Amino acid sequence: MSAADTKAAGPPVPVPPDPQATGKSSSHDDAPRVQKRKRKKGELLPYLLILP
Repeated sequence: MSAADTKAAGPPVPVPPDPQATGKSSSHDDAPRVQKRKRKKGELLPYLLILP
């Protein structure tokens, strides 16, 4: 099913499927690094994600 989703949503949205699929495994390394950098400018990101 993953291959079908990647090929179907490959051209239109090749970034979302990649980070999510690989983010699950490297979530610990990518999460802390991205959160630390996006914490300053991403303070609004968490709020936007919680609102919707």
